[in-house]
Amino acid sequence: MNYFAPRFDVSISGITMAADVTQRVLSVTYEGSLDTADMFKIVISNPANEFTDSPLFSPGQDVEVYMGYGADLTPMMLGEITTIEPDFPENGFPTIAISGYDKSYRMRHNQSVPRQFKFMTDSLMVAEIAAENLLVPIVDPSPWYHNSLTQTGTDFAFIKQLAANNLFDAYVYWNQLYFQFPIQTQAYVLEWGQSLRSFSPRLSTATMAGLQVIRGYNEVLATAIIGVATGALLDLDDIINRLGPATLDMLASLGRRWIHSQKITSPIDALALGKALLQDLLNGLYQGTGSCIGIPALRAGSFIEVAGVGNTFSGSYRLRKVKHTIDENGYLTEFDITQQGESSLLALIRKKTDIELTPPRDRDEKFYGVYIAQVLEPPTIGTDPDPASTMGARVKVTFPWLSDLNESGWARVVTPSAGAGSGLYFMPNPGDSVIVAFQDGDISMPIVLGSVWDGLGRPPVYPPLPTNTRQMIKTRLGHTITLDDTPGVQMVSIAHVNGSQVSMTFDGSVAVTAVKDLNLTATGNISLTAAGSISLMSTNTAAGEITLTATNVGVTVAQTMSVS
Repeated sequence: MNYFAPRFDVSISGITMAADVTQRVLSVTYEGSLDTADMFKIVISNPANEFTDSPLFSPGQDVEVYMGYGADLTPMMLGEITTIEPDFPENGFPTIAISGYDKSYRMRHNQSVPRQFKFMTDSLMVAEIAAENLLVPIVDPSPWYHNSLTQTGTDFAFIKQLAANNLFDAYVYWNQLYFQFPIQTQAYVLEWGQSLRSFSPRLSTATMAGLQVIRGYNEVLATAIIGVATGALLDLDDIINRLGPATLDMLASLGRRWIHSQKITSPIDALALGKALLQDLLNGLYQGTGSCIGIPALRAGSFIEVAGVGNTFSGSYRLRKVKHTIDENGYLTEFDITQQGESSLLALIRKKTDIELTPPRDRDEKFYGVYIAQVLEPPTIGTDPDPASTMGARVKVTFPWLSDLNESGWARVVTPSAGAGSGLYFMPNPGDSVIVAFQDGDISMPIVLGSVWDGLGRPPVYPPLPTNTRQMIKTRLGHTITLDDTPGVQMVSIAHVNGSQVSMTFDGSVAVTAVKDLNLTATGNISLTAAGSISLMSTNTAAGEITLTATNVGVTVAQTMSVS
């Protein structure tokens, strides 16, 4: 390639910019990033002010930018004009800058009403969103399947979150939306003193950890998921070659990091994430910036192989940001290898561990939102020295996604009504799954918001009626209160586990069934009144008796009385 003849080409609405306009162009810049929308900027000489009101540069028009050398031009981006900036300086000639973003720009700003996806994988959801935005989806299969998932933010924010869950990259190139696992492309070799013009790297082990402990929770199995990853899982030849044999001692001395807010549902997922975290640890040791001769194939996410800068800093790097500029000084490519990002595998892991998952250095980690917990102890007033144990309506819980040893203090339980000596009292039992939140984000102050069923326990109404007309309260022993609105049934019943029952049916009848004795006792009167007949019958033909005992017995018969 002839690096002495840099050239660009710009098309607007599918038409190549005219030669007389192209000759006025002072610079063309393309900036790509894995974290933000790609953008372009074209600065044009505007001495006669002829371009200020020109319809050629109207906002919303599609712009294609190509950069390269001679006849060998590389498509850099397809975008649309979003900004027009004329400049009328005190000294010098006027210019006008035309800038815009790639096709993800609208997807990043199209806040809409919440929408729901049902029975779809992440990849299918992304493909549907891409088609709605007139983009061609290029997606890898995703293992995550959702019965229902709600989108509440912009299209691209939602896609980025799905990408984070899958450890994918998500970006738009030209008219295509990519949702893929990061691809290891062939690295371009940049050697200091030749193609590499400048390079300012930094090596830092700050906030690193050599042992990754990954914890999650599988609600179907109602069990904790644990994975432990150490440096023994990695190919350390490259890093040892850079830093020497002491690398292994360094990894061992970096300490331990607990990861608990990732979506982990199996030990395989946990181990894979732990290994990725460790690999990112090694890659994330290095950050920096650099520049080289213009190489249009270098894009955000590309790999470069740096040479000639010493053994410690020579090696492979992934580009986080890339900026290509063609101006009067020629063609220059600048790049950023800092690992602070959120879309690629390395960036995702780096951001989540350093920003979201690593506790702040000057205070305890805060836990906001809601979490799954399991009840360890029911309300108990006994030998526990904690004064809260004497207050009642409190339970102790554990957090399987956090630790096997993490036992809470006595946590208050939310109920619809709670007054002095009054209220609705339903306390969860040991082993029950509950939802908790933490007051002010303090993990030592949990509040139980409610209970949920997991995969090991069925609700008392199972399978549920299609009409959802049966409600039930059922104790652990088996006592029930049933409210059934099912047409033709319409019953209210209170049933004892031994079989005794009081039921009220749809026709107004009330039935009282006692497995053994039925006693009616009143300190006042007992009155039996019926518009129809009243029947007293003992079905025990051998020893059945009806006994009436009173000081006085009066019997009044209006018509006929039969005794036999």
